[in-house]
Amino acid sequence: MTNPEGRNRNPYIIGRPIDEPEQLFGRQSLFGFIEDNLRQNVKFILLHGQRRIGKSSVLKMIHHFVAKDEFFFVHFNLEDKSQSKLNEILAELATAIVEQLNIDTIQPPDSGELENKPLLYFSKFLSEVYQSLHGKNLVLLLDEFDVASQETFSIVEQGLGFFSYLEKLLRQEEKLFIIPVVGRHVGDIPNLVNLFGSPPNQKIGLLDETSAKRLITNPAKGVLNYEADAINAIQELSAGHPYFTQVICDSLFKEARITNNWTVTRANVEAIIDKAIESGEGGLAWFWDGLPIPEQVVISAVAEAQNIAIKKNQDFPEDSLTILGNYGISLTDDLREAAKSLEKKGFLDDTKRRVKIELVRRWLVQRHPLPQKSEYSNKYKRKGFLIGTIAAAVIVPLLGFGVYQFSTPCPAGKNKEFGILCVQDTSKISRGERTFFPTTGNTNRDLGIDAFKKHNYSQAAQFFKQAVADNRNDPEVLIYYNNALARKQGSRLTIAAVVPADNKANLAKEMLRGIAQSQNQFNQKGGLNGKLLEVIIANDANEQEQAKQIAQELVKDKSIMGVIGHNSGEATNAALAEYKLANLAIISPTSTSISLQGDNFFRTVPSDHPAGKKLAEYASQTLKLKKVVIFANPESTYSDSMREVFTKYFEKLGGEVVRPPLINLADSALDVDKEILKSVGIYQAEGAAFFPDTEHTDVALKIIKYNADLIASPQNTQKKGLKLLGGNSLYNKETLDLEGKAAEGLILAVPWFKNSPQSKNFSQAAAQQWGGEVSWRTATSYDATQALIKALSNNPTRATVLQQLKEVNLPKEETSGEPLSFGSGERKTQPILVKIKNGQFELVQ
Repeated sequence: MTNPEGRNRNPYIIGRPIDEPEQLFGRQSLFGFIEDNLRQNVKFILLHGQRRIGKSSVLKMIHHFVAKDEFFFVHFNLEDKSQSKLNEILAELATAIVEQLNIDTIQPPDSGELENKPLLYFSKFLSEVYQSLHGKNLVLLLDEFDVASQETFSIVEQGLGFFSYLEKLLRQEEKLFIIPVVGRHVGDIPNLVNLFGSPPNQKIGLLDETSAKRLITNPAKGVLNYEADAINAIQELSAGHPYFTQVICDSLFKEARITNNWTVTRANVEAIIDKAIESGEGGLAWFWDGLPIPEQVVISAVAEAQNIAIKKNQDFPEDSLTILGNYGISLTDDLREAAKSLEKKGFLDDTKRRVKIELVRRWLVQRHPLPQKSEYSNKYKRKGFLIGTIAAAVIVPLLGFGVYQFSTPCPAGKNKEFGILCVQDTSKISRGERTFFPTTGNTNRDLGIDAFKKHNYSQAAQFFKQAVADNRNDPEVLIYYNNALARKQGSRLTIAAVVPADNKANLAKEMLRGIAQSQNQFNQKGGLNGKLLEVIIANDANEQEQAKQIAQELVKDKSIMGVIGHNSGEATNAALAEYKLANLAIISPTSTSISLQGDNFFRTVPSDHPAGKKLAEYASQTLKLKKVVIFANPESTYSDSMREVFTKYFEKLGGEVVRPPLINLADSALDVDKEILKSVGIYQAEGAAFFPDTEHTDVALKIIKYNADLIASPQNTQKKGLKLLGGNSLYNKETLDLEGKAAEGLILAVPWFKNSPQSKNFSQAAAQQWGGEVSWRTATSYDATQALIKALSNNPTRATVLQQLKEVNLPKEETSGEPLSFGSGERKTQPILVKIKNGQFELVQ
C-alpha cells in the first residue's frame, strides 16, 4: 500500500497536555458540571483525578467549552512553586492574568508590594482587571494544586497560608472564581475541603467506552484502519485511561509505519504490548513512585494474584492480602488501609481483586514482581513492615490471625462473626449498621458504622458528619448522619426507603439523594416537636422475591410509618400485598406501571398512562407519523403498560403500530440490523417507540445506533430512517453519549426536568447539596419524602399516616417544582417531553 500524504506524522499525544479542542475526547459531562456551577455562582469548584488522567488538558480546554459569554479563564501552574513564598506566587499569578488576558494598560503588582499587604494590593490589582473585562467574571484555573495542599512553611506569610489566602480572597471578590485540580482523592485533603466549605467536586476519571473509541480512531482517521476487535483489545488494556490508550496507539502507529501495514488487528495490539510498556515507562514509573510503600506492596500482590489466576485458568483471583500472607508478610493495619486507598483512588476494579488497567498490571508483573520471603524481609523490614517468620507462619497462624482480627475493625461490607472472622454482611436492611456501597471507600463512614453498631450515636454522628464532608455526593452517609442524630435525640419518627443497591448502585443513589435531602432539611429545622426523622435503607436488588422478603421484614418493625420505593414495577408489585395487609403506606417515586394500584399505594411520578398518551399525541400531531414500530419487553410491567397506552392513543389518532404488538428487546435471538431494515423497508415504519426496562436499555441503544448508521449510509440516498421516541428509562448519560450523536432528535417523556421553569429552584438547591446535577429520580424521591413528612404527626400510627397522605396538598415551594396532591393514589401532574439536541437534553416547548 502506498503511503498517502501526511501518513508519517504520528497524531497520538503522549506526556503533554493537548493544544486543540478537537484533540479532546469525552469530558462533556465534566464541562457541563463546571458550567452549571459557575452559572449558579459557585465560587470554588474542585477537580481531582489520578496521575496522567488528563487533568492539565481539561484545564487548558475549559475556555473552549464553558460559558465564554460570562467568564474569562486564566491558567496558572503551581508545579514548581513548592518553595515559593506567598507574595512570589501572587506576583507570578498577577503577571499571568495580565499576559493571558492581553491587558497592556495594567501593571501587575510586584512581590515587594505583596509581601506586607497581600490582600490589599492583590485586590486593588483585581479591581483594575475587572474593569477591562466588560462585565465578565474572572476564573483562575490552578493546575497542580497539590503543591500547596500541605500549607508548607515556605508559602505561609504572616500566618496566612495559600489556602487561607484564597478563601479570604474569594469571600471579598464578587467577580472571582477558582477551579483548582489536585492529583489525589478529596478525602485525602480534608484541610482544603473544610476550609472551602465542602465545595462541589468532580473526578476527572477514565473515559467512557464511546469516548475512548474516538480517542483511538479519530486522530488517525483515514490513515490507520482499526478492526473492531483491535479497538476492544486496546480498551481491555487501557480501561479508558487516556494516557495509556495513547501509549498503545502510538506504538501501533510506529509499527504500522515500519511494516507499511495500516490495518490494525487484535494480533497487532497483542504484539506491541511490550513496546507500549517501554514507551510509557516514564508515566508508569511516575505512577509507581507516587504510591506510598504499603500501596506499592499491595498493588504488586494484586497483580501477582491475577497472574496466578490467569496461569491456573481461574476466573477470580485470590485476595491480595492472602497472597501477602503466603509471602510471610503480617497483615498490618497499614496494608489493610493501603488496599482501601488503592480502591478509593480507582487503581482496582469493582471486585477489589484486579488492577483496573491491564497494561499497568502487566508492567507491574514485569518490573515489580513480588519477591520471595527472604527478599521481602531484607527489602521492607527497614521501611516499617512487620515481617512474619516461617516459624510464626507455621506454628501460630490461628493465634496470630485471631489476635489480629480481635484488634482490627472489619472492612466495609463485612461484619465480625464470633468476634474473630470478618465475613460478608448479607443483611438487606440498615439504619446505619452497614454500607450498601462498599466499593465507595470512606474511612470515616466505616468508623461511623462501627460506632453506630456499638450504639455510640454521638461518636457515630461525628464520624458520619466527616464522611459527608469527605464525599458530599454520597447520600447514604448523609442519611446515616441524620439517623445517628435522631437516635442520639431519643424519640424519633421512622420511615423506610427501598432501593436496588446490589446491581443498580447509581440508580439507588439517585433515589437516596432525594430522600436524604428532604430528611436533612427536616432535621436541620428541628424536626416535628423535637422528633427527628430516621430513614431505614433496604436493598431489594430489583428482584421480586427479595422485594417481598424486604416488605415482610419492614412490616414487622412497628416503628416504620411509611415506605418509599421500590424502584421497578415488578419489585413494587411483589411487595405491595405485604404492605396492604399491614395497612402500611407505600409511595413509589419511580414505578409507573398502570397495573400498580391499591388503597395504600401512592406515587410521585406520573403513571404510564399520561406518559404514553403524551408521546402518542406528539408522534401523531407534531411529528405527523402514520406508522410506528414499538420496541419493548413484554415481561416488564413498565414496558408493557407503556406499549399498551401508546398503542391505544396512537391508533385512536389514526396511526398504525406495525409488527404488533411489539419487537421483543429481551429476545436473545433479536437481530438488530434485520429488524430495523424490515421495519423501514418492508413495513414502511416512519418512527420507533422505545420502552425498555432498565435491564434492556443497552439493546435499545444498539437499535438507535444502527438507525443513525442507516440514515447516514451513502447507499440510503433518500435518508430513510426512523424518528425516535421513548420512555423515561432512556433518560441517562449512556443515551447522550451514543457515538456520533446517534440519539440526536430522540423525544422522551420524563416526570421531571431540571431546566423546566418550575424545576429550577429545586435543581439549583440539589446541585448545591450534591455538588452536581440530579436526575428526575432524585426529584420524585424528594417529593415522596416531603409527602410522608407532611403526613406524620407527633404520635403517628400507620392508619393516621395513610389517611393524611390522601389529604396531602403541598405547594410547589415544598416540592421539586410542581404542587403535590394525590387523587386515588396518583399524582396530579403531567410528564414533560424532552429532546436530545446537540448532545444534550432540552425542553420540548
